[in-house]
Amino acid sequence: MESPLDHAVAIRSMREFPLLIKNHYGRLPGNLGLELDVLPVKDYFRYQELFPGTQILDSSPIFRDVRKIKSPFEINLCERQGT
Repeated sequence: MESPLDHAVAIRSMREFPLLIKNHYGRLPGNLGLELDVLPVKDYFRYQELFPGTQILDSSPIFRDVRKIKSPFEINLCERQGT
């Protein structure tokens, strides 16, 4: 409901990520940006396992910058909640 995307795909397991990405883009990514400042080490190792040969990069600053910009939906939701 909150997504601006027309098509969202439900997944049951992280194991589905590589196949979904490969089916959509035709290949696995060369780089994978994650929030390494908050990502548990266990999850980091899991991504390494799921995406062998993919360079994992710290994209934390990018995610923080994007979160600073609120969509009209978010602004409206905050106003309704009084926050």
